[in-house]
Amino acid sequence: SETFRVWSGDDVRTLDLMENHNAYGVITVSGNAVPDMVQDMVEAAATGDYATAHVINERLTPFHRALFLESNPGPANAANNMLHRAGYEGRFAGVLRAPLSEPRKPTMIALREALIGLEFRI
Repeated sequence: SETFRVWSGDDVRTLDLMENHNAYGVITVSGNAVPDMVQDMVEAAATGDYATAHVINERLTPFHRALFLESNPGPANAANNMLHRAGYEGRFAGVLRAPLSEPRKPTMIALREALIGLEFRI
């Protein structure tokens, strides 16, 4: 309804929630690092272009999963800093302060591979 809207809070489930449960959009973690892709997927789903939304979602899924191998904001911060070091503007997230910590090496590898899969030159 127009007075009550459901938003996805789980990047991995956003498309399913929009397509099958009338969710309105997403409060995203992935969108902090790859905002254009998340926006394109949500806009495609919102306009009923589920074919396009599914193509984008399939590309995003490894990144969504890598971001949640550990608690955030560590992985999201690391992904943005990887993009910044690779020359993508506006991506610097800074250093985490205690008690937060950087992601473990396997998570960093998964993030890097997922970003490369999204055609970022890392």
